[in-house]
Amino acid sequence: MKYSLSSLFVKGLISSFVIVLNTNATFADTYLIRNYPGSPLKWSDTAIWSTGSYSDPTAAVYIPGYYDELLGIDTRDARIIFPGGGTDKNLVLEVDDNYTVAMFGPENGQYGVTMNMAGQLNEGANDSSITIKASDPAATTYDFIEVRSSVSYEEGNHELSYTAFNGGTVKLTGLNEGGTAQIKVSCNQVIDTQFCPNHLTFSETTTFISESNLNIIGDTKASMPPMNLTSTVNLNGTTIIGANTGTDEEPVWSYKTLTIGTGSNPVQGTSLVANITGTLIANNLIQNEKTITNLSGTMDLVMPLTGTWNNSATDNESALRILGNFVMQDGGVLNITGSSSSYSNGAIYVGGGGSFVMESGSKVTLENAALRSTAYGSSKAATIDIQNGAELTAAFLWIGGNTQMTISGKLTTTQSNMYLYGKQTLTTIKNGADLNTSSITLAYSSMLIEEDVAEGSIKTSYIAIDNDDARLILYSSNPVVNATSLKSDDVYFMGVIGKCYLDIYADQTFDSLRFFTQDKREGITSIDYYVYIDNAVNLVSLNTLANNTLIKPDDADLLERYLILDNFRNELIHVDEIDSSIDLSLISSKNGDWTDFRFEADPDGGYWLAATYIPEPSVYAAILGLTSLALVLRFRRK
Repeated sequence: MKYSLSSLFVKGLISSFVIVLNTNATFADTYLIRNYPGSPLKWSDTAIWSTGSYSDPTAAVYIPGYYDELLGIDTRDARIIFPGGGTDKNLVLEVDDNYTVAMFGPENGQYGVTMNMAGQLNEGANDSSITIKASDPAATTYDFIEVRSSVSYEEGNHELSYTAFNGGTVKLTGLNEGGTAQIKVSCNQVIDTQFCPNHLTFSETTTFISESNLNIIGDTKASMPPMNLTSTVNLNGTTIIGANTGTDEEPVWSYKTLTIGTGSNPVQGTSLVANITGTLIANNLIQNEKTITNLSGTMDLVMPLTGTWNNSATDNESALRILGNFVMQDGGVLNITGSSSSYSNGAIYVGGGGSFVMESGSKVTLENAALRSTAYGSSKAATIDIQNGAELTAAFLWIGGNTQMTISGKLTTTQSNMYLYGKQTLTTIKNGADLNTSSITLAYSSMLIEEDVAEGSIKTSYIAIDNDDARLILYSSNPVVNATSLKSDDVYFMGVIGKCYLDIYADQTFDSLRFFTQDKREGITSIDYYVYIDNAVNLVSLNTLANNTLIKPDDADLLERYLILDNFRNELIHVDEIDSSIDLSLISSKNGDWTDFRFEADPDGGYWLAATYIPEPSVYAAILGLTSLALVLRFRRK
């Protein structure tokens, strides 16, 4: 039985459907489900099916799926599309059996399609399923599902274009090993200024399985304003990226890669939002730029990390690779359970332009791997934000290459230190922070501790200020304590190489201003340790000044040491004990206005670091002038 073309289309859709047919030559048939208004339609009702092309169906081997020999309708080999523009804005198709198709996608303009698979079998006891089987197994990439919209909505009438799967199982299958499945949520809006919402949703009772590596792609017209892009994928049920090589009773999963990315024409704004509220299991996740991933459910990534990490490379293996905006929301759980050959491997990697945000209530544990960031060669910074109430535990933390990190939650490293690298890398410690780590190294980078950070918020042995422009800025009193004793006077701040800076804006108690013993490097012969002490500071109390490290090295190949004090005053720096081998000649003031540094006994115990003030020439001249004037006046009185 054949249908004429006029019987295939809703009025006004012929031109748009012809375009679809011309771009669909790889499918044996293209079927439309008629957009009848009113009650939900049933998949098994042949009256709802129309086709734009025919082939002679064969059924030598039966595959579950809709097949009607009399009508010549065989959806097992067909692309299923849903025409839009009708009076019924939302189409519900009840999937009342286990069906197979070759591709799933609405035509431009469909307001909404819901595939209802919940309770459709055995008198409502069981859900049905849809298997989408690739018609070209050898394809490198294959489009399994597509959600598109190009309806010109009336002004202010922002309708939603969507495809939703309710209940049941949706499986993408049929590609050879190495092939990649694709899901596209795109906007081909005609008028650039209009709102363009497009959603693909798998319900909380849906099991979604991709047996191949899966790309979820958001795309839009290049001219679309960023604020109008709302291409969204909602994974609310159970999502498995992998193939079961075992049985249904005893599954053995070979997990694959999930990529959340952009299509061929991403604009400057966000092209795709992925909301994961259910459970997702995959080998690893790659999130590309111009995307947002919100995790409020559970994500299990099982990729084993076996490679050697290269700090300068941007293609190191990682279980979670973030180049877009990845947000751990309240209730979100991220489990990275693959084995690692080294604690330095980056289970989570944030690249240039990437943002990793942990909101209150979220928790991440990396037992034998690191959180890393590298924005080498990128004009965009990497961003990490651990908010108050969030908790991150990692074996190691290596943050570098133009990273902006903010910490107001709990951060713990269990096997190594926090290494913060790069002249454009800034770590800001805010109120509520709770850091626990063996040590902190600022290599070229800066750490700013804000003024309302509580005492003892940072638990570590020392902070190393390492190489040119490395800077530690203390706006709060005694924020750093020893990780073991929990005392601030057991912590030291150490200059390592080159020009190092410590800025103090509040009273402090700590162990010492130490210097590291290290060989000279090409172009670097000294440790120049600059310490600025603001006028608001009344006391810097030390156990010793430098713990016998402020000395002239015996070996000429070792770095020389210099302590340069900025805004020094007498009775400002107090020490409990004098270093036995300290060389006071290595201490100077930044502007040269203090000389002859020495220790003077404090009647109440300990010693003050003292020096002689030498006014600048202009000040000295003014003093002489006043003295001369006083003498003249005295002489005249006589």
